[in-house]
Amino acid sequence: ALEHAHKQGVVHRDLKPTNIVLINYDEEKDFVKVVDFGVAKLMNSSPEGQRLTQQGEVCGSPVYMSPEQCTGLDLDPRSDIYSMGIVIYETLTGKLPLLGKTMVDTMSKHISEMPPSFSQSRPDLYIPERLEQVIFKALAKDPNDRHQTMDELKIDLELAIPRPGKSQVLRTAPADESSFQATIKGLVKRKAV
Repeated sequence: ALEHAHKQGVVHRDLKPTNIVLINYDEEKDFVKVVDFGVAKLMNSSPEGQRLTQQGEVCGSPVYMSPEQCTGLDLDPRSDIYSMGIVIYETLTGKLPLLGKTMVDTMSKHISEMPPSFSQSRPDLYIPERLEQVIFKALAKDPNDRHQTMDELKIDLELAIPRPGKSQVLRTAPADESSFQATIKGLVKRKAV
């Protein structure tokens, strides 16, 4: 949905869970629809064109805003990619990755702090490290270090999500020596059979 908006030259600027809905569409269950383009911005709009916001003006929901959005810089699709990274992080862990005591504190954290790893945020859950790497790339502070398009993010997510019977090793690095040994023994047994 966001890739489509971006191809039309639109940056959403307020992506958050309440603006992503699942509907039944054309007999397809759980069709994803992105809603509330109230603060969206046309990319490459002329200065003479009608604008709802001026450069330097900050709008959106602070807990889902990219660092460049927090500082009032010009935005492009990579800002929405950062916001999507936050939505996915929250979906997987049940927690916001960065949250300050005030709106300004939260925005400051988005500018200067990386979120805690999944194992720090939710040690009770196992979330594959490959998936964490994809999400943290989406959450890079510098837009040049993020996925450059939603399609790139989608492809990385598809490759990182373990598929039953297709993924032999879910972890990129063992958590400790005993799990490393167990992984090696499991792989050796499979090869022997």
